[in-house]
Amino acid sequence: MDGKLMTIVVPAYNVENYIRRCLGSLVTAGSDAEVIVVNDGSTDNTEMIANEYAVLYPDIVKVVTKENGGHGSTINTGLRLATGRYFYTVDADDWLEVGALEKLMRTMREVVSAGTEVDLFIVNYIYDQFEENKRHTIQYRNVFPKMQVFEWKDTKIFNPVQFIMLHATIHKTDILRSTGIELPEHTFYVDNILVYNALPYFRKMYYIDIDLYKYYIGRADQSVNYDNMIKRIDQYIRVIKIMIEAHHLDDIEDDKLRRYMYSYLAAIYTIVNTFLTLSKKRENLDKKEELRVFLKNFDKRMYRRLKLNPLSAGSSVMDGKAGRFILRSSYRIGRKIFKYN
Repeated sequence: MDGKLMTIVVPAYNVENYIRRCLGSLVTAGSDAEVIVVNDGSTDNTEMIANEYAVLYPDIVKVVTKENGGHGSTINTGLRLATGRYFYTVDADDWLEVGALEKLMRTMREVVSAGTEVDLFIVNYIYDQFEENKRHTIQYRNVFPKMQVFEWKDTKIFNPVQFIMLHATIHKTDILRSTGIELPEHTFYVDNILVYNALPYFRKMYYIDIDLYKYYIGRADQSVNYDNMIKRIDQYIRVIKIMIEAHHLDDIEDDKLRRYMYSYLAAIYTIVNTFLTLSKKRENLDKKEELRVFLKNFDKRMYRRLKLNPLSAGSSVMDGKAGRFILRSSYRIGRKIFKYN
């Protein structure tokens, strides 16, 4: 096997309190891995700490410093520089479970050495709840065959919280580049664009049932914090518009892939509509209507399908006081059950 097996890109902005834990876990992947820390114009000691690891592990860690451009721009930079056969992203305030990482690297080596074609590796991830000191694992044991190559026709039914997030996906680098995806700068929530827009290009998948990614949630400054999502709702609107325009979903031939992507789009559409409603601002209710028109004008078939989806249909009509109360209550209940922030 020539070259690096996997590139791990670490977007990093002012994370001096967390990046040691992240990089300490990543370097255990060994010299088959390439860890590219993209320092996004940090003003604290993030760059200095990353460079310490580059000195200690020169065959693994590289540090690139750029002007601040946001999470999407760091992933764009990492993808351009990646030399690994596969591409993974780990945020600098998150980390990987060392034992699971060892199994991932071992399995990927075996698959590649055997000459098996795999476009996308899928793993489990864990929500590490900061406020409540609790964990919640998202796994796919009931959906995907384990430890073998499969296609969408081999998958089973997803439950409502089993979306394939960026934390769970390790993309073949050449295929990801070939999609031409360029994530927008100065925009949060772009992970959804990368996973959703690229999904139809990845046909041969391989599920490794390991709890790999530790997603650290609950901090007040986090992008998925409730108040921040209200404040950055225009960025989320930008994200879902890019997702909407990426595909005419009814043109996707694979029935299971098409159904899954409709569910994914409906979930993001619901999140955006929910926060537009919960903000209580008239201007955001107007944006909600503008988004509905945008979707309808792009593809009437997609619009009708999303309108019939129970999630997106419900969130699109709850504009009054009673509706906002129901949405707010549902959000809080869902947060307790599913452990999102």
